[in-house]
Amino acid sequence: MCIDLTSYLLGKKSSGGGITPTGNINITNTSSVNVTNYATAQVVDEDLVASNIKKDVNILGVTGTYEGSGGLDWSAIGYSSAPKSVTDGYNYAKEIYDNWQNVSSLSSKFLSDISLIYMPLVDTSNATSMSNMFMYCTNLTDVPLLDTSICASFAGMFSNCTNLKNIPIFNTTSATNTASLSSVFTNCTNLSTQSLDNILQMCIGATSYTGTKTLAKLGFVSTNYPATTIQALPHYQDFIDAGWTIGY
Repeated sequence: MCIDLTSYLLGKKSSGGGITPTGNINITNTSSVNVTNYATAQVVDEDLVASNIKKDVNILGVTGTYEGSGGLDWSAIGYSSAPKSVTDGYNYAKEIYDNWQNVSSLSSKFLSDISLIYMPLVDTSNATSMSNMFMYCTNLTDVPLLDTSICASFAGMFSNCTNLKNIPIFNTTSATNTASLSSVFTNCTNLSTQSLDNILQMCIGATSYTGTKTLAKLGFVSTNYPATTIQALPHYQDFIDAGWTIGY
């Protein structure tokens, strides 16, 4: 996944930090910062340290690369800068991250929130329910590895997230109850192949789930994901061996 960090890293100047680069800043991992053209990079404040960069990148739960004026050339495809939807999506994710409170229920937390594009990596360790959490978030594309270790309900969690592409392998084994997985992915029509395989692995891991063990129960239909597509996934046989079927 590629996240454009321009808006936030440069925008930190107003809150007491940030940089004004004339070269590339490559974040190769979350513990190092490499300024390739360091002689021409101006440090605006003293908080340009690896720990701050690590925090900024980890907001979205990913590692990535920020490229300054010597990097991504948006003019090559007709833009003067990064598209507003990219920078706005990151800024909104940062706002969520800064104001997050860890609560026991996240049911319908972002219901119909069309501003949500990138879900940030926040503390969800107390959440016992995420039912309908992202329902009708039609612009949501990416979700990081949220803590679902005690979550007992995922019902409708991503229902009608029509642009959702990337999700990790969530822990679907509830520590308290039999996890509810009904209609989790109804009308999620743009999931990547890797995300589909991640979903199979979530099903395999849902050892406490005793309902109808089919992808159809989770909200999948053959018109969006033909059986041949599912059968070609790396963990399909493990999915079948765990007692699940496609169920179309």
